Amino acid sequence: MPPAPVVSYYDRTQGDLKLAQWVDGQWIVETVDVSGTWGCTVR
Repeated sequence: MPPAPVVSYYDRTQGDLKLAQWVDGQWIVETVDVSGTWGCTVR
């Protein structure tokens, strides 16, 4: 059996980083960072 899909994405509406995993035929979504500034750089 191939590994289940896992996707991380930025929820622009909430400003959160989220992780979605396909488990038993449905997406399970969890918030992994709520700071809203992860991965940003200042120039």
